[in-house]
Amino acid sequence: MQRRSVLLSLLLAPLLVLGAACGGAAEAKVADGTALDGTYDARCGCAIDSIGVCGNYVMVDGAPVELAGDLGLGPMEFCGQDGRKAHVVGTVQTAKVAPTAFELEN
Repeated sequence: MQRRSVLLSLLLAPLLVLGAACGGAAEAKVADGTALDGTYDARCGCAIDSIGVCGNYVMVDGAPVELAGDLGLGPMEFCGQDGRKAHVVGTVQTAKVAPTAFELEN
C-alpha cells in the first residue's frame, strides 16, 4: 500500500508543478452584461488576493466586481470591515458596476 502511495505521488507531482507554472486555476470573473440585483458581500480590494489594493468591491459568485461611480463612499469604505453586505442593482461592464441602486445593509 505504501508503495502505491509513493508511486501515485511521483506521477502526480509533475502535474502540480505544471499547474502552478501555468498560473494554476483561472480567476473567477463575472461576464460583461450580467445584471446584478441582490445582496452581496462588500469587500475592500486589499482583502482580495487578485486585487491587493484598497477599493470598494462586491463579491458576485466568488468574483470581485468593483463599485464605480459616485456612491457617496470613500475610496476605502470597506477596508477592515469584514462582514459588510451591500444591496446592488446594476449591470457589470469590464468587471465594474455603476449601480443604479445601492444600499449598505450593515
